[in-house]
Amino acid sequence: MTAASEGTWVARTHDEATGQKPQKSLGEFSGYPPHVRFDTAKSEAESWFAHLGKGGTTEATTVRSACERYVGHLRAEGRSKTADDAKARFDRYVYSDAKFAAIRLDKLKPTHLDDWRKALRQTPTRGGARKGESRSDSALNRDMTALRAAASRHRIESA
Repeated sequence: MTAASEGTWVARTHDEATGQKPQKSLGEFSGYPPHVRFDTAKSEAESWFAHLGKGGTTEATTVRSACERYVGHLRAEGRSKTADDAKARFDRYVYSDAKFAAIRLDKLKPTHLDDWRKALRQTPTRGGARKGESRSDSALNRDMTALRAAASRHRIESA
């Protein structure tokens, strides 16, 4: 750091049960006026502490792990057909793109989703009347719906 740099806010805690000292980088908050940065960082840290207090994890969740947990959630609810469909979509279109699947959900940006969707559009259909053609908007939306559901489920579990 230099005298001119903004610095990064970090939340730290101590887990007495395990002896671990997890921490989370909260960011710079450079988009906020200097007089509210402390309060903003404090609020973010308190939210993270509350998350941990409710049994939340300190591990970063990737797109892949969120999808896997979503499929497990569907199976646990007895929705086997829906779980099989989601797993097949994730196998074909998410896990096959290792770079996309490895993105942490808290770092996932609209540009990542746009790039993934563009690549998905170019993936030829595997069967049916349009075999070998570009995927239709409705097919893309079905694949996006499964991914959105996995991300939403993660947000619910993390709250």
